[in-house]
Amino acid sequence: MRIVINAVSWSHLIKGTDRYCLELIYALAKIDTANQYYIFYGKWQENFKGYINNKNLQLIKINWFSNRILRNIWHAFIFPFLARKFHPDIVHLPGTMPLIFKNTIHICSIHDELLEFSFPEKYGWFRSLARKIIVKLETKKSDHIIAVSPNVKKALLTRLGINSKKISLVLNGVNLNQFNPSYKKHSFNNITKPYILFVSVIDKNKNLETLIQAYNQLSGEIKNRYIIVVAGKKGNAYITVKKYIQKFNLSKQVLFLGHVTENLADLYANASVFVMPSLYEGFSLPVLEAMASKIPVIISNSIAVAPFVKNGVITFNPNNTTELKSALERILLNPQYAHQIAQKGFEISKNFSWEKTALATLEVYKKVNQRVP
Repeated sequence: MRIVINAVSWSHLIKGTDRYCLELIYALAKIDTANQYYIFYGKWQENFKGYINNKNLQLIKINWFSNRILRNIWHAFIFPFLARKFHPDIVHLPGTMPLIFKNTIHICSIHDELLEFSFPEKYGWFRSLARKIIVKLETKKSDHIIAVSPNVKKALLTRLGINSKKISLVLNGVNLNQFNPSYKKHSFNNITKPYILFVSVIDKNKNLETLIQAYNQLSGEIKNRYIIVVAGKKGNAYITVKKYIQKFNLSKQVLFLGHVTENLADLYANASVFVMPSLYEGFSLPVLEAMASKIPVIISNSIAVAPFVKNGVITFNPNNTTELKSALERILLNPQYAHQIAQKGFEISKNFSWEKTALATLEVYKKVNQRVP
């Protein structure tokens, strides 16, 4: 098969969908030497250089503008004709991208629970409207859809009425070479105290304010010993989160690092506990990354990955700050229990790998290529 993958990202920052795309391509390069791959990537994506040099994998560098609207124009109107030059059997769109023109089999990957429909606060009204149009076009015109979790599949079925035969469930993985306990005790910036870690963009669905409120309810002794470290760019909930921090007088106990890429493994491995309090998550790669780093993990029970890792994490109701406070106390006041949770989570993380994701994705390629005339 000749397979084109549109890996052109929206930003130079590596976010969840970008990490999925990168890891999938790296894993496909490892497991598949029979098929020919053509990978489109942007000039701002330097992370592609030096990692992939397979003879059956060709990188196509794109020079284009950073403006989001202009990027959508490129995806919708220019990419289809550039891809056509390679006579692909399959074109894979690994994220939410406009699909208008097609002349071959198209497969798309969907990563969230269609929050532009159910929780538009995540994007704001204008972006939600635009994304609704894009998602409807992409899912309708694609020959097949990869859903990264049962929650995403359910959203596709109920929100858009997609035929279940058109959807394949393929779980994400975790890079155990990149995220593991060996990074423990490496220093990171000027963090001098033990810390509670949150990794994500500060958007409304991420529910960081609940972590701030739960932390505020902890005893003075715990708050004097542990700080909160936030690794993620400022999103549409940042102002709200800052208001809570000011209200509770916690400005010295909450450290904002911004988006972190290079030293992320260090940040995970040295955390006292990782917390993901999201209201909605289509999967949540940071949960697996924290588990692989062998640290205790506390997550919202509404996160899509929760049923797969529940025996190696503590779960809580994301609307209940008291539950999160109790979970934090169980970890921070009981080192032996914290170690047990970290060990269980570490063992469960070994069940996930990008090679498994790549193998399942390759099977989707084969199945759809055989089925579509």
